[in-house]
Amino acid sequence: MNVYTIGYAFFQVFFLLGVAGLSVRFSFGTRTIKRSPIIQAFIFLFFTWLFFSILASMSNINDDGRVLSLSFRYIFIFFIFIFITLLKESIGFIFFKRYSEILLIISFISFISFLLNSLNISSSRELGVIDGRMYHSTFFNVYMSAVKFGDLTLTRFQSVFYEPGTFAFLFLPVVFWYAFIEHNSFKLAFSIVVLLATFSVGAIITTMAIFIIHYFVKKPLKLFPVLLMLAITLVLTLILYPVFVDFLSYKLGYGKYAGTHTSMGARMQELAYVGDALRKLLGSGFSGLGQVDTSGGNISVGFFQMIIYSGGIGAVAIIILHFILFVYSLFKFQKKDNHSTFIGSVLISFVSMGFQRSTFMDGMLLMVIFAFLCKFDLEAKILTKK
Repeated sequence: MNVYTIGYAFFQVFFLLGVAGLSVRFSFGTRTIKRSPIIQAFIFLFFTWLFFSILASMSNINDDGRVLSLSFRYIFIFFIFIFITLLKESIGFIFFKRYSEILLIISFISFISFLLNSLNISSSRELGVIDGRMYHSTFFNVYMSAVKFGDLTLTRFQSVFYEPGTFAFLFLPVVFWYAFIEHNSFKLAFSIVVLLATFSVGAIITTMAIFIIHYFVKKPLKLFPVLLMLAITLVLTLILYPVFVDFLSYKLGYGKYAGTHTSMGARMQELAYVGDALRKLLGSGFSGLGQVDTSGGNISVGFFQMIIYSGGIGAVAIIILHFILFVYSLFKFQKKDNHSTFIGSVLISFVSMGFQRSTFMDGMLLMVIFAFLCKFDLEAKILTKK
C-alpha cells in the first residue's frame, strides 16, 4: 500500500475541509482578536515579516515558480490563522481533545505496522525517492530514515507523515494533553513510547525541558530527585553503551563529525548566512535558498530560513515574535493550573521546533494548531474559574 501518497494527503485534505466547515456552523467576530494581545502581536509581526519577504522576492524572481508558490503559501497560512481566530465560539478545548484522540488512533495503527516490520514479521516496499530521500511503506506506515548504534540499525517511526522530526512535534500536543488535561496513564505511556520511537532528539529534549519547568514551578521539591535520576540514567547509558556516545556526537557535530552534515554541524554552517541577512535591509526573498555552500546543500533550520528570506527588518519582527511567545509560555507555567501548563508546553515546543527544522509558520497543520491554541488560551481563563 502506497500510504505516503494517499494517507498524509487525505489527512491534510480532511483537516482543511474540517476547518473550512467551521464557517457553515459558526459565526465570526473580532472579539477573540481584541481580547488576545498574543493574537494581535502575531498578526502584526508575521505580516511585517511576510511583507518584507515578498518585497525582497520581487527583486529576486527566478523562473522555477518558487517565489509565487511560497508567497501564496504564506499568505494562505496567514489567512487561515485569521479565519480561525475570528470564530466567535469557544472550540479550542474540543479541538485539542479530538486532535489528540484522532492522532493517537492513527499512531496506534501505524505503530503496530511499524513493530511488525521492525521484527521482520511483515515486509515493506519502496515508494521511491522524494526530495532526495528514499521512502518505504508498510501497511498504514511510512519511513525514510534510520539511526545506527554500532552494528544495530533502527528505523525511525513517523506514522504516515512526511518526516520523523516533524511528526514528533505534531505529536507533542498529544503528549501534553494526556499529561496535563485528560489524565490517562496508558495513553500517556503510549504517547511517550511513540515519541521515543521517532528518535527526534530535538522533540525529546524539548519534552524533557518542559517537564523540568513544570516540576520546578509546580512541584519544586520533586525536581531534584527527578533531575538526579535523569543524570544517573544518562551517565550509566553512556558508560554501558558507548554507541550512544557516537550517536550523540553525530547529532551534535562533535569529534570526528565536526564540520560534517550532522544536525548541529549543518546548523553552525548556516549561521553565516543568517548573519549576512541581518546586515541587509532586504533578504534573498523566497528564491534565495537554492545557492548555499553548506554540507547539506540548503538551510535546514526554519527560523534561519525566515531571517534569510526577509532581511533585517523582517528578521527583527520574527525574532521579537519568537521572544514574545517564549516569554508568554513561561508566564503560563507560572499560573500553575493544568490548562495554562498545557498552553505553555505547546507554545514552547512550537518555538523550539523552529530552531531545529521548519517553523510552525511553515505548515498549514501547525498553523491551525497554533490558531486553536490561541483560542484555547482565552477559554482556559473561563475554565480555570469554574
